[in-house]
Amino acid sequence: MACRSSRQPHAIIEKLNAALNTVLASQDVRARLAIEGAEPLPSTPAEYGADIDREETQWSKVVKASGARRSSSTAQKTERNRTQQLWAPDSIAARH
Repeated sequence: MACRSSRQPHAIIEKLNAALNTVLASQDVRARLAIEGAEPLPSTPAEYGADIDREETQWSKVVKASGARRSSSTAQKTERNRTQQLWAPDSIAARH
């Protein structure tokens, strides 16, 4: 289930994937994920990559069919700044 990347050596991806799958097999982790409404789906890097490719193909068609357009770079920067401010430690502490 570890993310594939052409920039990372295959051995590192395999090692991370094995560690992640070990953690996902833990009853404690499975219970915590269930509380959050999630279900672990351990897989190999190749399976995960195929899932991502399928999702990207499917959702690309939906986006194209919708006529959605990318927002301007100024709007993207504004949104990125707003998100960074929203998740800044001081901002989170102030909300809690």
